[in-house]
Amino acid sequence: MAILTALRLSGDLLDYDVNKMMTFVGTILGVSWLCLGLRFWSRRINPEVSIGADDWLALSAMPFTMGHATTLWISLSQGLGKHRVDVSKENLIKMLQCLYAGNILFLFSISFSKLSVLVFYCKIFGVRTYSVKAWRWAVYAIFGLTVAWPFAFLGFAAKQCSPTAKYWDESIPGNCTHMYTYFISGTTTSVFIDIAILTVPLLPLWRLQMRHGRKLAVVVVLLLGYGAEC
Repeated sequence: MAILTALRLSGDLLDYDVNKMMTFVGTILGVSWLCLGLRFWSRRINPEVSIGADDWLALSAMPFTMGHATTLWISLSQGLGKHRVDVSKENLIKMLQCLYAGNILFLFSISFSKLSVLVFYCKIFGVRTYSVKAWRWAVYAIFGLTVAWPFAFLGFAAKQCSPTAKYWDESIPGNCTHMYTYFISGTTTSVFIDIAILTVPLLPLWRLQMRHGRKLAVVVVLLLGYGAEC
């Protein structure tokens, strides 16, 4: 989302080492698969813990993550990372088409990851039986917002340019008027959902009968886990 918006708003391409960027994307993708594999493996070696909805949601995010990474790789091969004057119009169109598709895939990739963490929190803290009713309803509201978020911005993404093809071909008559709004609103709401999800375990943890230092340590572990997941 940020890459495409930066390209379109600035009117120029980014300038960085393409090979390093491709290696970086591949490394992140490899680490993601490794962590997911270890997650399912840990479920198998521990008979007391079965594979749950949170695990399947994490797995569901991976096809979208793979698709997003693929669009980045193709875009890099078409000229992303070079100065605009060094990229042919044909390659520029292919690159922007891939980034357009990648932005949509990213919406669902990150949403499945957020839902995986949220369901995990609900599982360990027992959202259905928790004594504080306001907390339960807050969790349900966050869950609904997380589910609705990608679909809301999927429609928003389709309306950034009229016609849509102008997104990747500036020679087509039309206009692109909502790109900056899309970028700011998408980023802001995503961060808001992140913060909301991170607050979910705070109340249950703070009510546990343990020392404050240990509570703080558990909060830090959960924060790090969320960062790794998303």
